[in-house]
Amino acid sequence: MAKRPDIDQMEWGVEWDEDTPHALDFRCKCGWFFYNRPDHLKYVVGIRWVKGRQIVIIECPHCFEKFWIHWAPPTEVLQKFCPNWPK
Repeated sequence: MAKRPDIDQMEWGVEWDEDTPHALDFRCKCGWFFYNRPDHLKYVVGIRWVKGRQIVIIECPHCFEKFWIHWAPPTEVLQKFCPNWPK
């Protein structure tokens, strides 16, 4: 049986850098609200580990700026429901 990759440590997509804003309120600086929409995971364009914490990088569909939030739910949620997850 093949060993399952450790998705809890996986990184993919857009790189994080210190200039990428942290959206504490799940809101882009243009005002677009990321959370509580049925399709919100389609805007996730990257997953990274920063200082031992998992973050997701989101691209705003209105202004196309990127911002990030901490991700607390199990990574399996992203893998299952995020259409941008690598195949």
